[in-house]
Amino acid sequence: MPHPKDIHAPLFTSADVCRAVPIAPALFKSWVSRGDVPIIGMREHDKAPASKGSPALLSLRRVVQIAIAMILVNLKVYAKEAAEIALRFTDMGMACHHFPSGDTFLVVNGGSDGGSVTYAVVNSIADLPLARPGTVEAAIIINVTRLEERIRIALGMDAEVNRIEGEG
Repeated sequence: MPHPKDIHAPLFTSADVCRAVPIAPALFKSWVSRGDVPIIGMREHDKAPASKGSPALLSLRRVVQIAIAMILVNLKVYAKEAAEIALRFTDMGMACHHFPSGDTFLVVNGGSDGGSVTYAVVNSIADLPLARPGTVEAAIIINVTRLEERIRIALGMDAEVNRIEGEG
């Protein structure tokens, strides 16, 4: 079983990803092997196939990116845009870490760049940026803590997510 805190280890095959996300194998294949510009690209901690017929191995970061992108696609966000938004959470900013306490929510709204990503820790729906006067009118809200816990369990890992340093 992979170490519960290791988000970088390239351990997961396409079958693991398809089961954990869930995503149809044909869709997964089209996302990762679309010519020179795949929708979901291999990153630093992922491992390309060593030879023809051997599997690519993906890190937990990539599995979470695919899961977030799949949720956004199911909510009618274009696949490439969904993958880029998910990448902002998994590899930039929070880098697949969660707030010290409570749940971490990914809030996606239609900002001037086509999809501003805001992170928020909330204990109730009233704490979301959407609930305050003068803020965005609509957003997609994903509880990434619960999503990653579900993925970790499906992959046979400890469900405990990585949290940023701090009290809580």
